[in-house]
Amino acid sequence: MSAAADSVHDDRGPAPAGAAVPEQSTAAPPPAHDLAERSEHLVQFYRDEQVLVGSVCDYLRQALHGGAAAVVIATGRHIAALQDRWRCSLPEAQTAITGGRLIVMDAEQTLQTFMVDQVPDRERLFASVGDVLSEALRRHGRVAVFGEMVAELWKAGRTAAAVQLEQLWNELMRRWPLTLMCAYPIQACAEDHHIAPFEAVCAAHTRVVPVESFILDVPEQGNLVAQLQQKALALEKTLEQEAARKERLAHFAAIVASSDDAIVSKTLDGLIKSWNAGAERIFGWSAEEALGRSITLIIPPERLEEEWQILETLKRGERIDHFETVRLAKDGRHVDVSLTVSPVRNAAGEVIGASKIARDITARKHGEAWLTRQKEAFQAAINGAPLDVSLGKLIDAVLEQTDGQVRCALYLADAQGQRLHHVAGISEIYAGLDDGFRIGPDALACGLAAHCGQPVITADVAQEPRWRQSLRLAEKLGFRACWSFPIGTAGGRILGTFAVYHAQPRQPQLGECELAATLTHSAAIIISQHQEAEDRARAHAALRENEARLRAADQQKDQFLALLGHELRNPLAPIRNASELLARMLKGDTRAQVAIDIVRRQSAQLMRLVDDLLDVGRITQGRVQLRWQDLDLVGVVAQAVETVEPLIRDKHHELSITTSYEPLYVRGDFGRLVQCVVNLLTNAAKYTDPHGKIRLETRREASSAIIAVADNGAGIPGELLPQVFELFVQSDRTLDRSQGGLGVGLSIVKRLINMHGGEIAAYSPGVGRGSTFEIRVPLLLQPRAGSRQEDTFRAKPQRVLIADDNVDAANSLAMLLSFSGHETQVVHSASEVLARIETLRPDAALLDIALPQVDGYELAKRLRAIPELRGMRLIALTGYAQPEDQQRAASSGFDAHLVKPVDLAALERALAAAPGAAG
Repeated sequence: MSAAADSVHDDRGPAPAGAAVPEQSTAAPPPAHDLAERSEHLVQFYRDEQVLVGSVCDYLRQALHGGAAAVVIATGRHIAALQDRWRCSLPEAQTAITGGRLIVMDAEQTLQTFMVDQVPDRERLFASVGDVLSEALRRHGRVAVFGEMVAELWKAGRTAAAVQLEQLWNELMRRWPLTLMCAYPIQACAEDHHIAPFEAVCAAHTRVVPVESFILDVPEQGNLVAQLQQKALALEKTLEQEAARKERLAHFAAIVASSDDAIVSKTLDGLIKSWNAGAERIFGWSAEEALGRSITLIIPPERLEEEWQILETLKRGERIDHFETVRLAKDGRHVDVSLTVSPVRNAAGEVIGASKIARDITARKHGEAWLTRQKEAFQAAINGAPLDVSLGKLIDAVLEQTDGQVRCALYLADAQGQRLHHVAGISEIYAGLDDGFRIGPDALACGLAAHCGQPVITADVAQEPRWRQSLRLAEKLGFRACWSFPIGTAGGRILGTFAVYHAQPRQPQLGECELAATLTHSAAIIISQHQEAEDRARAHAALRENEARLRAADQQKDQFLALLGHELRNPLAPIRNASELLARMLKGDTRAQVAIDIVRRQSAQLMRLVDDLLDVGRITQGRVQLRWQDLDLVGVVAQAVETVEPLIRDKHHELSITTSYEPLYVRGDFGRLVQCVVNLLTNAAKYTDPHGKIRLETRREASSAIIAVADNGAGIPGELLPQVFELFVQSDRTLDRSQGGLGVGLSIVKRLINMHGGEIAAYSPGVGRGSTFEIRVPLLLQPRAGSRQEDTFRAKPQRVLIADDNVDAANSLAMLLSFSGHETQVVHSASEVLARIETLRPDAALLDIALPQVDGYELAKRLRAIPELRGMRLIALTGYAQPEDQQRAASSGFDAHLVKPVDLAALERALAAAPGAAG
């Protein structure tokens, strides 16, 4: 209850600090001794709230009818109930509220105004309702108060605070002309610990009204009756709690009795005091056998020290949670358990014993061990361990699960599915006796299981006719039961069998069948993985063998192409030399010059075919090294047009050239870019009818330089267009296009352009509608200093020794050099060179690499060893044009490496260079 008004400054003493002093009314209040006789501090105990509401209404009615003011400080629920009752039995209440004679306040909210640290504060209490009571006293002279704040404190368990608040109300009543009514629900006073504070509450009141179920003839005995009622209620509550405790104990006893866990109690000396059914099941000892005996009954000898440590921990009052250890069963089995041990205390809090819960974790331990072994088996298989090693780990897991009470083995079916062979488990002797047995409908357990794909359970081999011929083997190996389980893939393929052997006849239990199913599933994964690994190994070996064959074939192909190039270049050299000689000798003969031009063009065509053929191998193997420089595409296009001009002129094509108004600089290999454009122009000329049109265009697009070659010739079929840059792909050729080439040119162009960081594309509307090839390479915004210059060398007349076993090539070349003013000598073998070299003392020696007996490389080394010939320039003249050929020539002492048929200008430059300079 909470409403406190500040006291008035009257004859009974000064008012509390901060209290409001009521003004004098026209009607003076009665004398103080009359008020004291009328003042009363009443407490009402109730069981029925309706009775309380009725009593409060009567109390308020008497106050209002007697001219006093009324203050109600109640709970929200009781305020609502009072308002409902006022409408029927106290109609003047609403008028009193409106006029300020009846004041209603919320008990909980009012409590919050003066409670400090859950204790009522005197000064705050006197100040919190001072204004309310002061105004009511000023206007009406007397106040009747109903309050429930003490009851709210009591119900919250703060009984001392409730008694303290009652005392503060008494202090207020000594200072103010108040009548005060409190109310407590008797149900909130029903505990033994309520007896003392209940007596204090009763003592704080001038009148005590017991619960409504008791009628008093002598009102003065209300205090005693209320206390008796409270004690009776407390006793009733205690009896209910005791009954509930007994019920809980009975329920707990039932739980203990029916628990799967072992629940055991013992003294601090380790003597067993209780032993439930779970303990009987786990450890095998009955309660009669275990009670009174030492707990060491179930502790293995090697773990006794562990028990003494547990007892010491308990004596210190400490608990042990989920301690995993091993205990001993009556039949000698070791049982994996998880222990929780708690101290048992007496009423004084002293530790007098211990309660122990032991959970059988054998199945969990077995499961963990199985998972560990299974993981080891899988890891061994992944690491490529032999099959018997990885499967042997599964066998070990089964033996651990069964405590070694069985023998077992795994058998693997052969590739033909006709026989089973031992792979893991059981002894080697046993395996040797029982290996390689057949699979079929008449076979023993394992062979039959593999045949039908179902488990074959032989509970007693002595009773099974199928085993009649093998009983001696069973007796020798000491088993009577044989269970066989097939190992198969999800697709139904049988890989082998798993066999379990028992010394005594017996059928498998459910858990044993589940264990076998788990093992066969794991074994199937490992066997399948092993077989797949073997298949992959065989495939890899075959692939490596095939790669080796391909590499050998590729090497043979490269050697063949090199030899082919050499052999083709050898006859081309004298042809080219002869044509140059004839051109010089017959300058005035027009008809002869026409014939000579034909020879030149056809020999050039042959050279182009040879170069393309050799380029294929070099480019595809990445052996082409580009000579990078910054260059203008104008020079590339000009050189390409000059090269192809005879072919275009011969077919009377109309060639139009459109170039960019601005320079198009790119970074690349001048010769290779020329080769690409020449190839595209040559293709256009070959596949365009005489008098056709060819257009060559260069332009800029964003950051790319474009070279486009278009024609109105044969076009490209739509199905061929995506493959046109692949090796050996050609469009169908008619008889008049029989010089169509080898089908490698466009592939070479694509690879070379890719090496330049660019790309090439082909477009064609269709057959007979022409085609367009477009090269796109990165554009340089600003070229580096310097540009490509073709230096022209004019060698002064020199003494030149020519060594070549190809007589025509040597003689024709000598004649050409003679026309240029050089003095020449021809020999055809290395021995001739060595015999005549010191006498001749030439300025330069042209040596064929493929000389008989001693090749050009060896000859060059010998010549370099002659001191008198240090100033002589050595030039390799050969049909071998691979990069490694050039490197070998340089390491042998050659100053230059020229490929047959040699260009006369290139030969002049090589002759003009100083000895030792690269040419």
